[in-house]
Amino acid sequence: MPESEPDALLRALRGAVRAAQGWLAPPDTPCAHLFGLDALTVSVATSYGLEPLWHDAPHPLGPEIDDLQCALGEGPAYDAVRTGETRTEPDLANSSTTRWPALRRYADEVGALVAIPLRARARSIAVLNGYRTHAGPVTDDHLDALHLLAHHTLHLYLHTPRDVSAALRQPEADHYRFPLRHAEVHQATGMLAARLELPLSDARLRLRAYAIVHGRPLAEVAHAITTRQLRPE
Repeated sequence: MPESEPDALLRALRGAVRAAQGWLAPPDTPCAHLFGLDALTVSVATSYGLEPLWHDAPHPLGPEIDDLQCALGEGPAYDAVRTGETRTEPDLANSSTTRWPALRRYADEVGALVAIPLRARARSIAVLNGYRTHAGPVTDDHLDALHLLAHHTLHLYLHTPRDVSAALRQPEADHYRFPLRHAEVHQATGMLAARLELPLSDARLRLRAYAIVHGRPLAEVAHAITTRQLRPE
């Protein structure tokens, strides 16, 4: 029986793990469709929240929903990291549960989604996210394959040399530090906190609320603040 495309990808990643290759090993061609999805992303857990690391090209859905979860501070990715358990939702818009009410309101282009935590030393250090535009459950076969993908992704990440700028891994006191692609968000949060004399948590909420209300990406709003195009008030 000929090897399926998902099996071939997973075999290639398994070989990369055995060869101790780093994060540059994942494919730079579309692969989400191999798992019955429209978009795949990987985000890293930091003390500031989830930072984007990789996304399946060229579909924009993944980065857009990752950014929305970051702006809202809720969603399957956050739940997966917090609980260490996989989170799935076959029909976000018509879900009977009360979880992620803000995400359900704003992510109207998403039908189904899945988030799988990547765990090391008994803690979640990253999350593999999958999104699909139409509703319907992720099949057991696809979910099993996604868990294998998450497993290989974790080990590739842990084998990334410290001097590789694409994705740094620096264990220190059981914590992982990564390059912050949302660094400007944190800078803007600090500017808001200082200008409005707010705690950082309140300033972060204010920044998120502005992005959501005005329908703008969080990073775009942060850039407007740090470059003085938008007044902190």
